[in-house]
This record gives sequence, C-alpha cells and structure tokens, in this order.
Amino acid sequence: MVRRRRTKNQQVGDYRHEGAKRKNNPPAGIAPTYEVQERRTTRYEYDPHLDPQLVWAGKTEHTSFEVDVVSLHIHERISTRAILEAVKKPEPQLPLFGETPLRPDQQIEFYQHEVGWANRLILGDSLLVMNSLLVKEGMAGKVQMIYVDPPYGIKYSSNFQPRIDRRDVKDKDEDLTHEPEQIKAYRDTWKLGIHSYLTYLRDRLLLCRELLHESGSIFVQINDENLHLVRSLLDEVFGRENFVAVIGFRKTGGLGSSGLTSVNDFLLWYTKDRLRMKYRQLYLTKQEAGTAEQYRYVELPDGQRAMIRSLNVIPKAARYFRPTELHTMFATKACVYEFEFMGSIYRPPVGRQWSTTPEGMKRLEHAERIIPSEGLPKYMRYIDDFPVIELTTLWDDTMGVGEKIYAVQTNTKVIERCILMTTDPGDLVFDPTCGSGTTAYCAEKWGRRWITCDTSRVALAIARQRLMTAKFDYYELKDPERGPLGGFIYETVPHITLESIAKNTEIDEIAAKYQPQIDEALTELNRSLGKDWKEWEVPREAEEGWPQEAKEAHERFWSLRRKKRQEIDESIKCNAPQETLYDRPKVKRGVVRVSGPFTVEAIPVPFVEDPTQAPVPQFEEEEAQARISDRGGDYLTTMINLLKAQGGVLFPGGKKMELQSLRPLNIGMLHAEAETSQNGKSLRVAISFGPQYGPITATQANEAIQTAKLNAYQVLILAGFSIEAEAQAFVQKARELVPGLSIHFANIAPDVLVGDLLKTTRASQIFTVFGQPDVGVEQQKDGTYVVELRGVDIYDPLAGEVHSTRGEDVAAWFLDTDYDGMTFHICQAFFPGDPKAWGKLQRALKAQIDPEAFEQMRTTRSFPFKPGEHNRIAVKVIDFRGNEVMRVVNL
Repeated sequence: MVRRRRTKNQQVGDYRHEGAKRKNNPPAGIAPTYEVQERRTTRYEYDPHLDPQLVWAGKTEHTSFEVDVVSLHIHERISTRAILEAVKKPEPQLPLFGETPLRPDQQIEFYQHEVGWANRLILGDSLLVMNSLLVKEGMAGKVQMIYVDPPYGIKYSSNFQPRIDRRDVKDKDEDLTHEPEQIKAYRDTWKLGIHSYLTYLRDRLLLCRELLHESGSIFVQINDENLHLVRSLLDEVFGRENFVAVIGFRKTGGLGSSGLTSVNDFLLWYTKDRLRMKYRQLYLTKQEAGTAEQYRYVELPDGQRAMIRSLNVIPKAARYFRPTELHTMFATKACVYEFEFMGSIYRPPVGRQWSTTPEGMKRLEHAERIIPSEGLPKYMRYIDDFPVIELTTLWDDTMGVGEKIYAVQTNTKVIERCILMTTDPGDLVFDPTCGSGTTAYCAEKWGRRWITCDTSRVALAIARQRLMTAKFDYYELKDPERGPLGGFIYETVPHITLESIAKNTEIDEIAAKYQPQIDEALTELNRSLGKDWKEWEVPREAEEGWPQEAKEAHERFWSLRRKKRQEIDESIKCNAPQETLYDRPKVKRGVVRVSGPFTVEAIPVPFVEDPTQAPVPQFEEEEAQARISDRGGDYLTTMINLLKAQGGVLFPGGKKMELQSLRPLNIGMLHAEAETSQNGKSLRVAISFGPQYGPITATQANEAIQTAKLNAYQVLILAGFSIEAEAQAFVQKARELVPGLSIHFANIAPDVLVGDLLKTTRASQIFTVFGQPDVGVEQQKDGTYVVELRGVDIYDPLAGEVHSTRGEDVAAWFLDTDYDGMTFHICQAFFPGDPKAWGKLQRALKAQIDPEAFEQMRTTRSFPFKPGEHNRIAVKVIDFRGNEVMRVVNL
C-alpha cells in the first residue's frame, strides 16, 4: 500500500478563468433521454464576384454550402488537481472539476444556462464543431486567435497517426488509420486532389472568420507546396487588406532532400480587421537574434574603452558598446549648427543634421555618450541600452520539437509566439486541427482559454494525456480575484535611445550639481602640477612623483566624475520608456501549476434511420474510386450483404453466432433481422448498424433497444466501426433492466471503409463481438475500495480479431469514483503503457507526493477511495488506437 504523504501547504495550483462563461452542453449520459432529435442545417454563402480570385474544379458550383447543426456532448471532465488530490486523500474531489451546480430541471435544459468556464477538447469534424459553436452557443466574435495546421499533402501517412505509441508512420497497411472519422476526413479532403482540398479548407476558413473577434487573428501553417494557393484563399475569405505577414520558420535541417534544400514552413497571418488588430510586440535578446556581435567594443569598470580583440580578459562588469552615427538625414535647420567637442569644432555633412538640438548634444556629452572618432564624433550605444530586438517575420530558432509525441508536431515556440503576439491572458484560442494538442498546451501554459478539436481518437488521447500530466510555471497575477483575465505581472526592459537621453532634463540638474566641483578639482590638479589639462586629457592613474596635493585633487576629480556618471546613468535608465516582455511574466516560486479543468466532448454522429435519407453532402461529386456510397440505402445494403456473406458474427475464442434468413428491416433504429439457434431454440435477432463514419452512440443504442423490446426480439446486435463509451455503459444497464433481450456489440472491420487504400484486404471476419473490461473491486478494512484492472477485450483491426489483453498492456485507464451517469469524471488516471507518464510532475512534487504514488499511477491498481453519493463507479479503458471501453460497477 502506498503511504499517503500529507503536507500543510498547498503546493499545486492551476488557473481558473473567473467571470468567463460557456453554455451548459448536454452531458453524454443523459443526452439520449432528454435531447430533442431534430435535423437542422446552416447555410453559408460566398461572394461569387470577388476579383481577382483563385479558380479550381467545382468552385463555380460551390457558391454556398450547408452544415448540420449538432450538439457537443460532454463525455469527460478532467482536473489534474483532483487527480493529484486523490493520491493524498480518499474523499471525492468533485469541486476541483470546476463544474457549476444546476438544479435537476436546469440540467436537462441544454444550452439554456451559462456555467463556469472549462477548456474544451472535442472529437469531431471541425466544420461541424465550429458550426455548433456559432449556432448553438452564440460564439461568433468570441475567439481572439485561431491556429490552423491543415494537412500539407495527399500522402495518407502525412495526415494521420494510427497508434498512440507509434510516431514513425509509413505508407503500409499497418500504418493506416482505422478510425472511420479519419477515413472520411481523408476522403473528403483529397478525393479530387488539390481541388477538394481547397474546397475543404475554404469552407473551414469561412467559419473561422465568423468565430473571430474584430481584433482577432488567424495563423495558417503551410509548406511551400501550397503556400501560394492558401494565401489566395485567405485573401478571398478575409480580404487582402487584412493580410498581416508571411512568417517563415525553420522546421528541419533539410537532410536527404534533392535539389535546393527546403528547411522552412510558413505561417500566413490574417486578421478580422487590420485596423483593430490586437498586437503585442515580442522581442529576442540580441544574443538570440545574432546581433550582439556588432558590439565590438567594451567600456571597462574604470571607464577606459577598448576593442574586444585587444583584450585577453574581459571583466564581468564591462559594458559592450558600438559607435553609431551622430547625424541623420536633414529635416530641420534647428539641428544644423557648429558643435564643439574636445577642443574641436564640427559641422554635420552636407544634406545631414545632428541627431538632436544643441541642448540635447550637451546632455549626451554630460552622459559621456559622445566619443571621438575619425572624422566626426560618434554616439556610443551600449548593448544594454536596449538588450532586445524586435521579433521579425523570419524565425530561425524554431528547429526541433524536443521529445516528439506525434507524427506531425509543431515546435511549441512557433505557436507560443502567435499566441503571445495576438492575445492577452484570459483570451480564447481555438485550433480546429488539434493533433497532439500543442496549441491547447501553449494556451494553457500562458493562461489563455482554449478550444481544440480533431477527428482522430488517437490525437485526442495523446492531447488528453499531454495536458493532464503537464507542469507549468505559476505566473504572478495582477488581480488574483479575476484570475488570468486580470493580466500577469511582466518583466520590462528600458528602451534607452539617443532621443530619450537628449530630452532628459534631469541630466541638467545632475550636471549643475557636480560640474562646479569637478571644475574646482581640475583647477587644483592643474595648479599643483603646473598643467593646463582639459577634462578629457586628465590621466586615469596618478603618477608616483606627484605631490600629495595633486594626488588628492586627482582622486577627487575622478570620484566626482564617477558619481556624476552613475547618477546620470540611473536617471537615463529610470526616465527611459519601458518595453513589456510579454513572454517573460514573473514566476511565483513554490507553486507547481497544472492544467486547469477541461472537458472532453464529441459530436453525436447522425445515425442511419431512414435509408432513403442521405446526410447533407459536403461535396456533390462522386469519387473516382469504387467504394461504399455515403448514401444511407447503399451503405445499409452493403452491410447486410457483408454480414450475410460471413454467415453470422464471431465471438472471442472463435465461436460464431450463425444467422439464418438475414433480411433488411426498416423499423426505427433496426436495419436487419434474422434467426439464430441457441440450445435448440430459434431466436429472433435484430441488427442495428452504426453510422458509416462515426461511433454507435448512446442515443442509437437506447432507441434500438426500445424498438427491439417492443417488437419481441430476443437478440440485438449493435454493429459499428466504433462504439462510444457511454453507449457501452447504457447497454450494460439495459441488460439488467430489459430481461429476455440479449444485447451484443460487434465491431465492423475498418477494411470495409479503407479497402481501396489497402494493399491487401480481408474477406472474412468482418463482424466481431467483444466484451467489457474485466475489473475487480475490493473493499478494504477501513471501508474504502480499491479497483484492479485485470484485462480487457481489444479489437485488432489488422487481424480482424478480438484479443484479450492484460491490464498492463493498455495505453491508459481512468476511474470515476462516484459516477453520476451523466459525465465521466476522471478522479484517478493511470498510464500502464507509458513509463514516462507523470514524470515532470513527479520530479516537481517529490517533496509533496511519494515517488511510489506516481509509480502506482503507471499500474493497474487504483488508490483507495471512499464511496460517493451515487454509490457506483465507472472504469474507462483506452487502447493504443484511441478506442474506449467502459464499465459501470455498483458498490
């Protein structure tokens, strides 16, 4: 048993976005019962008279398009603080999930109430997600920054990663994704090559524009292959007048390429309204920018100046500087005059003027900023006058991503800069191309709210773990009660310029204070030595043969000069403008920050009900390759024929349920019926097929079960390419409440969808039944409970078989210690398949949480917990392909 370590001080923190609100989306567990099923679409139109414009196949006909209005169901609530607290105490930590309590009647009034903000990780097509945000939640104009990283090329491997644990994706059968949503996304994007790609992208960019605030920005990451095309698209959607910049950033070392090596990707930056754009200037240190080498001189602590190359050792207190011109282009006669310096008279060159007025030049002289040079005197610019340089459109320091966790992953530095340039803490960032969750990770790091979505379960599983186990610095808040929205306390740097010095009247006061004393000391020195030295001629060191009176005068002269210089330097620094370093907020020590609360949501994919009704097509053209049609009737006919050819469904261990007289059926959610023999008895079987590109949902399962019960079927088979975890939990409960109806889930082999992409195909084992997680629940002597994950049936799409897998061999498993039947709260999280999971937090919290506890978070055994008010738990298991299975257990 892991010993629970208790600490007096709270060392773990997160950011809560106080004041920010969102709508009460339907919880996945109760949506099937209370959500009104209606089909609505939103129509979007383009201006066909834009000139100039890009032309591609199908564009002329595609002047408008319709998008289904769907709900976003909340499947999970996640709080890393709650997970870490569960390590230290057995009581439920539900308040840490940031959920706003609603009355029972309000809980089923979906989208009617505002609740506290939680960030959002959404599974679903970005077009449907954005349309839902706009129509269902009224989020038009609410997003401050959007980052889009669309697929670059038509190669299948460049678009998707098939497994959580495999980043090296090749063009082989085993590397193809078998997620139906991913397959549809690939086909929709590339079925007509670049033509459908441009249509796919333009539709999504239009909805991005609707989401953006008037001061908001969008960044589209693209390579040189499609840069020119995508820029033309953005010109059409956002207007050429709202173009901001093309940013080139270094991505690779360019090894292995033929011809001229390409090492850059690009960001196309547009804004909703260029005149109202929010912009925060970022800076690089001059060392980072490579401009520090221009400062080839140093001023030593004793005031002497020398070139760097002439010195063997440079003291730490030395100041680097470079001489610059003291004159500029002619603009006013007031700055054309004779200037006396070190006994000589100077005039600016023809057509030029001095950089400041006579009064300003005198202040520069008092500040010892003018130095002699060949020809005209120069202005002395220190490197620390302004130790940074403005970030430009060429980013040469972004190569590499650190430890890569996703096949196509962008360096965090790239996205961080986009966020920091265009948003403030508390602003909302959206990424319709989630991938490994880099945008969400960066937004979380810098205290921004975020929403991100993807069609890939693998991508969302990776992003969820990345966010759940992340560690960040805790930045000091200006107004802790308002949270990040009140802003951070930032570091600043002085921006000392020739102008700021020349206009600093405080220098006159300091000079008036010291100059008479300096002149007096110089007079005494000259009198004692019989010299007529000017200030600039006095040696730094007194000679041994000087009389004591001269030595004292010499020491007093240089002491006064140093004091005058120190006060003037301090005045220059204090009176110079300060530039805010938005990428350097002050860090609060002693606090380990984790991700704030976020939800995992999904689109309920439209199910197949009436075979005569097809989904709203996003593309009207028929694909060249022979494959299953998107039309409902063709799809169901194909499924029935495949099931008929197989002769039944396969169960683990090679057993088979034979189906006789299989025939179509059109009763609600039931699409086919058959008979089977069991123990000498003939049983009526009903089959409900899930959608072609999506999972079987709890809504479909509910309606299919009700219809099968009313029509006196004894067996119900729910066959789909994937099954929602909530649907599994719903069926588990239905098995107890509907006696006489045996309900089975059957996986449909994804070969049916990707057949034309595979090099080899499989004709059998298309429909395979699988079971639920095998879990053990032990009650301890103190009344607490412990859960053990023993194993789980996992469907292998490559073999077309269900394998019984040990608990140690899953990617992750989660425990809700008080499952309310509505939303899965991840109270405890375990990653047996990743020995590095929780590593950063383990190192940061080694004084607060036993290392053994973090080791246990990579096992199959839970921490002890006390029962909650619902007296039941839920266990969710994630395999390496991102698929989920769930089981509910009453305590």
